[in-house]
Amino acid sequence: MTRILVNQASQNPVPLMAILFGVSAGPLFWIAQMMAGFAVSDLLCYRSGEPAFAPPTGAVTTALYAIDICALTGALVGGFVSFACWRALSHRPADEPANISRERFLAIWGLFSSMWFFCAIVFSSIGSAMVPLCLG
Repeated sequence: MTRILVNQASQNPVPLMAILFGVSAGPLFWIAQMMAGFAVSDLLCYRSGEPAFAPPTGAVTTALYAIDICALTGALVGGFVSFACWRALSHRPADEPANISRERFLAIWGLFSSMWFFCAIVFSSIGSAMVPLCLG
């Protein structure tokens, strides 16, 4: 029994951590973008616990844009990793083990997840670029 499991695991051309990164990269970078964006704007608009009606400085908008670009890049990398995993797993024979088809499903799921969360990050980035900060 152990020899069968080891033999099936050695046939897998894709590491499990790559598949898991592809599945979770988009949502994690979107959450990180939302949390970091709110933290930066909160530091600017509520410095002493009271609303401050100061226009944003160049450093703050640069930080918000950098957060958005990092999140977009992370979601793209997750999508590319999922696509590479799917390509590596798609050229398998018809009598493949069950774990390969599950991993192929996870790779496709990661590809679509990264795509949708990339779109969510784009819309959040448009919102952070268009909506003025600290209006009260």
